Amino acid sequence: MTNLNQSSSFNILIKNQQQWNLLMENLENRNVTWGGKYRPTEINNWNDFEEDTVITIKDSKLTYGRVENLAYPTLKFTDDNVILVG
Repeated sequence: MTNLNQSSSFNILIKNQQQWNLLMENLENRNVTWGGKYRPTEINNWNDFEEDTVITIKDSKLTYGRVENLAYPTLKFTDDNVILVG
C-alpha cells in the first residue's frame, strides 16, 4: 500500500464492498481514523454510494463521498494494492 504521510491528502476509488473492507483493514494500524475518533473498520458507509464511492484521506483522517467530488490526487484500490491512477 502507498506510504501514508501524515500531511498527505489523496482520494482512493473503491468499486465494491470487498475493496472497502480490505482497505479499512489495511488502514487499521496506520494511525488513520474517521474524523479523529473511529478506527477504519468501525464505520461502513459503502452502501451510500456503492461503486461511486471515493475515500479521502487528509491529515490522517478518513472521509468518503461520491467520485464526482475528487479534490486530491486519486489512487485506485485493487484487491491486493493501491496504485496511482494516471
